[in-house]
Amino acid sequence: MDEFQRTSVAGVFAAGDMARLEALPDPLTFVVTGAADGARAAVWADQELFRADAGL
Repeated sequence: MDEFQRTSVAGVFAAGDMARLEALPDPLTFVVTGAADGARAAVWADQELFRADAGL
């Protein structure tokens, strides 16, 4: 997963317990953290779809 929560599969984003950053190697299994990761992944997915539609 990269800093934009993209996985190695195009169009698939990681969130919650599946999203791990090198800066935070230990899993953070708090509900609020999972919800925040989901919201962030949704924003990045939306931005990627927007760029694809705009031809950027």
